[in-house]
Amino acid sequence: MKLSHVVAGCVVAAGSFASAQEVLYALNDYIAPSLMRIDPTTGNVLQYLEVTGHESLFGGLAVDKEGTLYSIDGYNDGNSDRFFKIDAATGAGSVVGDTGFNWNFRCVSFDPTTRTMYGATDNSLFTIDISTGAAKLVASITGDTLDQMTAMAIDGNGNAYITDIGETGLFALDLSNGNTKHLGDIGQSGNWYDDLAFDAAGTLWGSRVNGGLFTIDIDAVKQTSKFGGIFRGLAFYTASEDCYADCDGDGELSFFDFLCYTNAFNAGDDYADCDGDNELTFFDFLCYTNAFNAGC
Repeated sequence: MKLSHVVAGCVVAAGSFASAQEVLYALNDYIAPSLMRIDPTTGNVLQYLEVTGHESLFGGLAVDKEGTLYSIDGYNDGNSDRFFKIDAATGAGSVVGDTGFNWNFRCVSFDPTTRTMYGATDNSLFTIDISTGAAKLVASITGDTLDQMTAMAIDGNGNAYITDIGETGLFALDLSNGNTKHLGDIGQSGNWYDDLAFDAAGTLWGSRVNGGLFTIDIDAVKQTSKFGGIFRGLAFYTASEDCYADCDGDGELSFFDFLCYTNAFNAGDDYADCDGDNELTFFDFLCYTNAFNAGC
């Protein structure tokens, strides 16, 4: 049996290829939430975890590139709401710090292109300091037909979208100035979306306040029912496994990975036995080239 080897600081398994598994995280309540890990293909709940350390999580759910989950903690009272983080593996929660604002409808969304955490409430857009929790006003959210926004999501290209209460309008949001473009109404006035989230394929999902999880066609401005149930916060996360072709472990595929592989081959390292036949031959170079071309 072949062992994993450390090559140029990267732990890899011989003969393995890049793969990734996407999961959907959801909160099922405001006051006593459980964190659910859901298979987005089948709707099966893979894990329930009690969320600890909170007062009440009315702020939806967001996830950063490291897989840490975030929300906004606080009742509808006169006290400053708190920026809150949740350990996805255990459900343990902790207050990062005061936002400095008291919010009504609240949501958080992470922009992966700029690594910026945004918060929005009562038609105001904020950035949030992940290390302190402090919120900074960017702009008022304005636009034709917009009443009161309830949810926001940012896709993998940094494009932001929001929804409101009246007829559940869908809007494109400019994160630089708060301006919106009304794309159309999805319908069901008053049955707003509690939260929105994009999956890895770029599909927008939404959870209705009266129940149900839906995908939303942005171009056609219509929803399709996916699963039943109550979902108060949504966040998709793709956890990448070790990538075989990334020999030097820098997170990118380049000429230096070929050089790293060649060095491993010349040194007789088990890592270089890409095809797993316990011999180092030309076919291992071909196997590695295929893995490199497949990407990570």
